[in-house]
Amino acid sequence: MKYLVLFCFLISTQIVRASDKNDEIFSSESDFGSLLDRDANERYHDQFIDFKKSQNNLTDSERTKMLFQNQYWLINKKQDLWLGFFDGKKVKISKGIYPDINIDSYLPQQIIRIKKGGKLSQFIIKSTEVNSYEYPLHCYNKFDAVLLDKPDYLLFYSGCTNISPGKDGRRGTSYNILF
Repeated sequence: MKYLVLFCFLISTQIVRASDKNDEIFSSESDFGSLLDRDANERYHDQFIDFKKSQNNLTDSERTKMLFQNQYWLINKKQDLWLGFFDGKKVKISKGIYPDINIDSYLPQQIIRIKKGGKLSQFIIKSTEVNSYEYPLHCYNKFDAVLLDKPDYLLFYSGCTNISPGKDGRRGTSYNILF
């Protein structure tokens, strides 16, 4: 009998606790869809952090060489060498500079940052698709990776798929690679 009472007590406390959580969820200012999106984003972020930690614990030869945007990635443990591609400040782009931007807009600069032993170097990647180098890259797809890591040099690339206007008025697709 006392086990039955204990069981009923445990079940009732779980129901009360669950209903309190539901009241908090539905009384919040967010709608249910955004709550699901936020939950999915938090799970994705946690999984990404776990992936990054596991990668940092691998040897240099076992670690993935693909680089993710807005993150420093450990390239060489012995040299304490980190590499990252980041969004910089946003630059105003007037309409007509890029073929698919029909209104004044802002695009972030693309920055390469290299950290080694506590020292930081950074470089801005400029667009070569327009007549002036003052504009940032405008990529439809971007892929960054380390090709080769040796004690005396590092070879990496940054690939950018973009669309530029052709002389005949048609748009052309190109792939810029920076080594």
